[in-house]
Amino acid sequence: MLNVCILMGRLVHTPRIKELENNKKILRFTLAINQSREKAYFIDGVSWDSHAQFICNHFARGDPLIIRGRLETRIYKNKLGNQVKVTEVIVENVNFCISNEVKNDDRDEELSLPC
Repeated sequence: MLNVCILMGRLVHTPRIKELENNKKILRFTLAINQSREKAYFIDGVSWDSHAQFICNHFARGDPLIIRGRLETRIYKNKLGNQVKVTEVIVENVNFCISNEVKNDDRDEELSLPC
């Protein structure tokens, strides 16, 4: 079976790593992915250890990035005892994405670059 997901979007919040008891690092984040001017998807992601640290070191709220990973669904009980089903992208690779707005020091022009 094939379970590969490649997404390009912008971070909804500034990333913050949480350190677990077993010294593993986890980062939970949300990507905003625009389909059109009127519609956007908000996809939850999870990255561990080195990928989590990379995202925290190089990205902030609103920054574009590309992630590759796999979809995973889990079920848990919330504080009220209700079952909640969550589908997340488990990050296996992270890449920079060149923004559509790049400023030229000499001419201060906007360039359209593929992203």
